[in-house]
Amino acid sequence: MTSPIKILQYNVQSLKSNKNYVDFFNTSNNIDIVCLQEIFSHDNHTTQHNLMNFNLLRKTRIDGYGGVGIGFKKVLFLNNHENVIIAGDLNARHQVWGDRICNTKGKIVVDEIRNTNLQCINSGAITHRTGNSAGTAIDITLTNINSSYTKWHCQQVHLGGSKHFPIIVEVTNSSKKPNYFIPKERLAQELAQLKFSDLENITTEIDSVRNRIKIDLNTSRRTPKNWWSDDLKKLYRLHVAKRKKANHTNNVEDMEGPIIATSDWKEAV
Repeated sequence: MTSPIKILQYNVQSLKSNKNYVDFFNTSNNIDIVCLQEIFSHDNHTTQHNLMNFNLLRKTRIDGYGGVGIGFKKVLFLNNHENVIIAGDLNARHQVWGDRICNTKGKIVVDEIRNTNLQCINSGAITHRTGNSAGTAIDITLTNINSSYTKWHCQQVHLGGSKHFPIIVEVTNSSKKPNYFIPKERLAQELAQLKFSDLENITTEIDSVRNRIKIDLNTSRRTPKNWWSDDLKKLYRLHVAKRKKANHTNNVEDMEGPIIATSDWKEAV
């Protein structure tokens, strides 16, 4: 099994001042990728204050404040180019990701999320605290990766002088592409109920139905069958019910029921 990819998301508030703390954290937690905010640097190309075992790609500001850095320990990332992770300190507060209040930026982010296929995977933990304050949740992680493949954890410790907490995002099985199955019987039923008001939109409406009913076999708990019809469902349920009744009562007269029901179901299959 492929080991998960570990991503550090962190508002470092000066890489120069907190480099040693981040190096220690990366080594202790086997971090593969770092996403840093507020690195406080003037130069996009400098190797000064690089993290141990990481080469940082930087985007800085002229005034030396703000700035971001992305670093890779080894040549890996999400093999599926359709996978997206957005991580950062957005200064957006909202109850959706665990903050006590909702501000204007928070409302904007929530509205934007609803218009995309992204989801917020924050656990609800506080990500920033100053002094004895209650703290805020302003460091947010958004992704379109299935939630069963991601883990989000905020370690509520201050590294060096930053008032933000380091966040670890784990991604597993991210390279597995969706394996979609379209239930043909349900597709036919759904299409029979459509009323095409505009002939030019027929293809769009059919695609909409297909996307709504499709099943990703990678995440489904069962494997759908093309031949599984409503009649087979009824026979299977009858077969199960008869067996349960016979096991419950232990009466001889109830033993014949499941034998007949099972025979009928197997013959139909």
